[in-house]
Amino acid sequence: PRHAWTAWKRKAGLEAKLESEVEKLRNKARFIRMFINEELKIANVARSELLRSLEEHDFKLFPKESAKASSGHSSSSSGSEADGTEEDVVQLKRLIDGYDYLLSMPIWQLTREKVAKLESQLGEREEDLDALKSTTPEQLYLKDLDAVEEAFREMNDQLNADSASVPRKRPAGARKNAARASRAPPKKKKPAAKKKVVDVESDFISSEEESEVEFVDDSDDEDFEEKSTKRPPAK
Repeated sequence: PRHAWTAWKRKAGLEAKLESEVEKLRNKARFIRMFINEELKIANVARSELLRSLEEHDFKLFPKESAKASSGHSSSSSGSEADGTEEDVVQLKRLIDGYDYLLSMPIWQLTREKVAKLESQLGEREEDLDALKSTTPEQLYLKDLDAVEEAFREMNDQLNADSASVPRKRPAGARKNAARASRAPPKKKKPAAKKKVVDVESDFISSEEESEVEFVDDSDDEDFEEKSTKRPPAK
């Protein structure tokens, strides 16, 4: 099946990468250790001599460029240091690129503490390499599927958490009404209507005053005179 071929190819690529890291860490630790023990002379030597010394001590090359690129640029580099043939220039260029991971380390890192740190990293990478070699391509394929599923689950949980933290937007009509209500002045409350208090007793007395009419007989005048008898106001 296609996935089996892909898993096998991925396993081979991971093994090659880990093996390269292991070799690089091992060579770095050995390089610093030889420098501390004065087994390798770095100061006051020509670069070409230093590169030849590293090659004689079997330090592994890790070229940054391909052989084709190196040969294409060989005529413009290290011409002053290699007085021999073009082949010597190409060889010197190959050593410069291959040992750059060693010679580019700062001088203050060439310490015993750095050696201890490199050896610790070396042990971790060797364990990873042994575990990978004992894993079959099918197991690696299933492991990759589990990792993808776990990553998708974490991403989904993060998206749900982000959407829950964002406040929901109200409809446009509701926002306009709320803005209009905030700008409008508060409505004044109408005063409560006063209740009309009716004084039944005074009204009754007034009606009686108007109805009570006394007729007085006047001997000198034949007409009648209406005389209103008023009661004192009620206390």
